[in-house]
Amino acid sequence: SMQVRTCVFQITAASLLFAAAYTVYTDRLIEPLPVRKALAGTIAFAAFLSALVFVGILFPDITFVSARNAFFVSIVCHFAIAVFVLALVKERAEEGLRRLADLDVLTGVPNRRSYSLRLPEQMRQGDAIVMIDIDHFKRINDGFGHLAGDEVLVRVARELSQRIRPNDSFARFGGEEFILFMPATGLEDAVSLADRARQSVSAIRHPIEDQKVVATLSMGLAVCEEKHCTPHALMKLADMALYASKASGRDRLTVYRPEDFSADSSATTRVRHAG
Repeated sequence: SMQVRTCVFQITAASLLFAAAYTVYTDRLIEPLPVRKALAGTIAFAAFLSALVFVGILFPDITFVSARNAFFVSIVCHFAIAVFVLALVKERAEEGLRRLADLDVLTGVPNRRSYSLRLPEQMRQGDAIVMIDIDHFKRINDGFGHLAGDEVLVRVARELSQRIRPNDSFARFGGEEFILFMPATGLEDAVSLADRARQSVSAIRHPIEDQKVVATLSMGLAVCEEKHCTPHALMKLADMALYASKASGRDRLTVYRPEDFSADSSATTRVRHAG
């Protein structure tokens, strides 16, 4: 009968709408877009209306809303759902563009811009920055071509990004250079984490033109020893330590210590322009 078909339709619609509302709401943890809550709430309200109509058909004496009124309100709800879906698509597209703007196109890791935005305005005691450079990368490009060099960059970036902790920030700083920020780590742990990452990259054998190419890393590490440090100052110290690694033969980690760098300013200048 018509009544049975209406009941089946309404209870089916209510079930599907509730399921859709639940899915849209829970997926906000994966894709935290603001419009999700409004969309989920509107879908849930449409499901509630269908449930009320179903109850009203089964129990005419306790009808909360007439079928006609529920029908018109339901039309408004579905119109609102359509508007929110369009807003969700728009927000998703904008978020995708923002994500692309924050990633290095070649390696897929964060770029220098997004890294700079994530840095705190003031470093705290124990925060560490590591400057990382692929040794003799120009030789790889010149000897095997830029495509081979790109493959090495991607592999090194992937290996380093897999080694960082959830609270660390890692990015391609430019060219064959990367940067790592380790908050509240301290000197001992920072050295241990950075050197393990360096060794893991050095152990990779990159297959290029039937050869196994090794790409080693030079690293410079600086730790904020004061109560507060500026990111720029700490990066400058890590950069000095990096070039000390290069001047000392590469494939190593150098820690910035004031007594090693301040004794002879001309030596510091020579280190900065080495290799």
